[in-house]
Amino acid sequence: MMCGRTLDPQSAWAAGGLLMARRTIAGLFLVMCLFCISPAHAFIEKCPADGAQAQECVEDRIDGLLKWSSSGGIYAPRLQAGHVDGMRGMIATKTIKKGGLMMSIPREMALIVQDGTASPFPWLLSDEDWSLAQQEVQLAALLLYHAKLGQESKWYPWIQALPTTFDTLPHWTAAELDELQLGTTTTELGFRSEVDARAEFSGSLYNHFKGTSFMSSLNVTQEEQDWALSIVFSRSVAVPRPVNWAQPVLTTLTLLVGAAVFAFSPLKKSQHSKTMLNLTGIALLFTLGPWVYWFLINGASQPGGEDDTALLPLFDMLNHDARQEGSWLKSSWTGSHFQVVAAAEGFAPGKEATISYGQKPNEAFLLHYGFVDTTYKADFYSTDLLEHVQQQYNIPEDRVVGLAQAEKLYKAVESMSLKKGGAADEVPKALRYLLATSKELKEVEEQSQTTGQWLADILEYRRLPTPMTPFDYITLSDSTELKVQEVLHSFCSSILKSKSTTVSADQAELAKLKTQNSSGDQSRRKGLALQYRIGKKKILQSCVRKHQRLAKEFGSS
Repeated sequence: MMCGRTLDPQSAWAAGGLLMARRTIAGLFLVMCLFCISPAHAFIEKCPADGAQAQECVEDRIDGLLKWSSSGGIYAPRLQAGHVDGMRGMIATKTIKKGGLMMSIPREMALIVQDGTASPFPWLLSDEDWSLAQQEVQLAALLLYHAKLGQESKWYPWIQALPTTFDTLPHWTAAELDELQLGTTTTELGFRSEVDARAEFSGSLYNHFKGTSFMSSLNVTQEEQDWALSIVFSRSVAVPRPVNWAQPVLTTLTLLVGAAVFAFSPLKKSQHSKTMLNLTGIALLFTLGPWVYWFLINGASQPGGEDDTALLPLFDMLNHDARQEGSWLKSSWTGSHFQVVAAAEGFAPGKEATISYGQKPNEAFLLHYGFVDTTYKADFYSTDLLEHVQQQYNIPEDRVVGLAQAEKLYKAVESMSLKKGGAADEVPKALRYLLATSKELKEVEEQSQTTGQWLADILEYRRLPTPMTPFDYITLSDSTELKVQEVLHSFCSSILKSKSTTVSADQAELAKLKTQNSSGDQSRRKGLALQYRIGKKKILQSCVRKHQRLAKEFGSS
């Protein structure tokens, strides 16, 4: 995730001495203390690479994290830390029912940044410069600051338990990225460029700020900055802000006081008193009602407000499971805690407790988290079909302009999302319009111009008709329908054929890799690349089979 706001290359972070003179003496002592901290003790002490000592080191740090979490008020009585398929996670020790509370985290135990707030360390970074950075960069700076404090930091046990290596795509070498077999379509090339840009971002950020007071006072290396950014990009979440109850409470009190004054005044005997009381009641209902409804449904989160960005200790140990869609993070009624609620059917004792990271394609999971969802439940293959059709079939420009009037259909082909079931229904509809003969278009236009048809369109589809609306229900000639299916079949086939390996070859290689039990970065990332491209190729195979079958149906009629 790149910075949403541009950092001005000419602006330097203010010198520590000037800021300390303007701020607090406490800041001076803290910076002096940081200079005395040995880098080996001011950052995460890495465990041994492998062996019994490595396992013991990891378990000790997890135990330290759990003790620290419990003492800090993080409530997860039905969960314990454990390892599932070689990955750390959370295991249910007791039954957790659907909708049951999995975890409760006090707000003060989270690392949180919020837009519009002052710099948390003004002696190192001015408020103005702090506000220039996006929330993710601010959170990375805050994490680095506490990592450098070592045991002086409140979050030391949690920081020591954080991972130090990552399989997210920005950490892959060019050769490892080539294993993803990206490069057939403009969409694939665009994703590869996004990965390269993310990798370059950290280096550019470090070069821009390496001479600043923040970097020099904390002795931040590029490796340490990369670590902090990787933690934030892979583990941060959006959290709701607490509700500011001042507005509805003060408004309600004002109305109640007004009603009380009215009740004890001569006005209550007037002929309009009943009307005035009714109006006061209606005002109360419309003022307080929406806030009460939001409070009951969402807890103490700010309705319509922006979310903050946070790192939540222990919550970040919950792994992803696409089947847990509906698990969610909310604020408690008081706004003092973040609560994690179970979805699906809950969890039986001994089963891994998981959440859903969202319905995303595997590009997002690899880029942000460094894994592939092998259920492929939400995975899809995204590509620009419109560009292909325009080039291969010489589509007139006025057809493309006409298609743009139906935004949903236009987007369906401009960024087509193929799933295992094939393309969305909007794709064939858009292709019918693009590939229809002039005679067919004229007939469709004449039919759609009748008043009765317009009324029927509005009643059936609950929208104002566009030139594309008739293609929701009209079937064109068999030759045009056949052409639509052939376009989709040939397009998916051409992408599949462009890949250097087949699905069966990838599956055989992945099976061989698993039998070797290799644990190095290269083998692990090779396995992730194989899982990724197997999923994409299976989607394309499904597209080929579906539209080949439909093409035969129209061809034989």
